Amino acid sequence: MDKKTRVPVREQDPAIRSRNFDEVSFGYDHKEALLEADRCVQCKNPRCVAACPVNIQIPQFIKAVLDGDMPGATSIIGKDSSLPAVCGRVCPQESQCEGACIMGIKHEPVAIGARDAVTVPDAGRGPGAGPQACKPCSLPATPRGSRELRNQTETRPSCHFGRF
Repeated sequence: MDKKTRVPVREQDPAIRSRNFDEVSFGYDHKEALLEADRCVQCKNPRCVAACPVNIQIPQFIKAVLDGDMPGATSIIGKDSSLPAVCGRVCPQESQCEGACIMGIKHEPVAIGARDAVTVPDAGRGPGAGPQACKPCSLPATPRGSRELRNQTETRPSCHFGRF
């Protein structure tokens, strides 16, 4: 595959997705993630990291994906993001990390967010899951049933931003 062109992300057919609430984007499978990771030029001064609100070490994350180390890639994201599966789905990468990508100057930027389906498939497992400080709101996690979440009946940990 040409390194100038982004690997297309598979999505639900519009006729099917108009009748359900499943995720629209399927993200990349393992092979597609490797092809897209190979497009990263591993900049010495990565603008993508500077453009990321939580400063995820994107080149290291992409290198781990390229090496086939998905648990390592998940761990790299988990060091800077308490909610990697959530943030990967709601973060506007096209205007932040991908918008700053050096590849995007002459070609399509490296797709950073589309790898989440491969590296962080479940928001409730792996690094970043559990009762820790929520970086988006900088508040400590609280147990369900506390004053902030008193209407919730589950006993799973939560933060003010969303559920783990």
